[in-house]
This record gives sequence, C-alpha cells and structure tokens, in this order.
Amino acid sequence: MSLNHVSRLCRNVEDSSNFYTKVLGFVLIERPPAFDFAGAWLFNYGVGIHLVQSNNEDKLSPPDSAHLDPTDNHISFQCENMEAIEKRLKELDVKYIKRT
Repeated sequence: MSLNHVSRLCRNVEDSSNFYTKVLGFVLIERPPAFDFAGAWLFNYGVGIHLVQSNNEDKLSPPDSAHLDPTDNHISFQCENMEAIEKRLKELDVKYIKRT
C-alpha cells in the first residue's frame, strides 16, 4: 500500500539528524522510549526515516567513497533545483555524490 519508513545505520545520529532536518526538511518525531539503542525518527513527504546508531564499522559504507554502488546501502532523493541543493550542501560542508 505504501512505504512506512526507511531504516539507516549511521556513525553519528545527531549529525545524520541534522542533515535530514536542515538539508532535506525532515522533522524529528517522537521515538518510542522502549528502544535500548541510540537512534532518531524523522518524517516528511509521506516517508519516515529511522536512524540507528551503529558502532560496527563493517556495517557502514566507507565515508570517503567517491563511487555510488547501486546495490549498497543508500537513499536517493529528487529535487526541483539541483544548484540550490548543491549550494546548501556546500554551505553545510556535506559530502555528496551527484548522479542523474
């Protein structure tokens, strides 16, 4: 019927939350307190994103990878104005890979 959420492992929940809220316009929402691991829940555009803190480097993609592997862990976003998004990413010093 619809996509409920996407769960992403991340190195730093706070840094990742800042990216999704400041760059992509997601909003932090309440996360059930029963979870015994660090994380954050975000929502916008009809999609939920669940960020999960990972301390296992083997489960995370290399941070300086210059190549996007479409079979690996990633999320793709569309935008109306690529120049504006690139400007915002540069202002926030966010590394990104541009593909069309």
